[in-house]
Amino acid sequence: MPVKTVQFDEIISRVARNSRIRMVKIDAEGSEYGILLTSNQLEVIDEMVGEIHVKEPFSPHCLIKGINEYNSFTISDCLKRRGFQVKMDHPGGRLTHFWAKR
Repeated sequence: MPVKTVQFDEIISRVARNSRIRMVKIDAEGSEYGILLTSNQLEVIDEMVGEIHVKEPFSPHCLIKGINEYNSFTISDCLKRRGFQVKMDHPGGRLTHFWAKR
């Protein structure tokens, strides 16, 4: 059965409409890497909370060019480069919760 998908950036663009988004919750069961590491819309988000899953090995279709490690530090570093302050529980674990705020 086909399932319609919508890209994260498309959702953010629709919701933001030239304004800011106060909070986004991410619980993507391992897809958070593709969502957060490739997004062009993070600048309009003030805060994020979510889960970071470590699932190894990753399926080849889930790999992102230029990314060699898939863990909580990869996501945290990306968010910090994009202007967020990041807190994590259990960094480096198989499941990490994160809080990111500007």
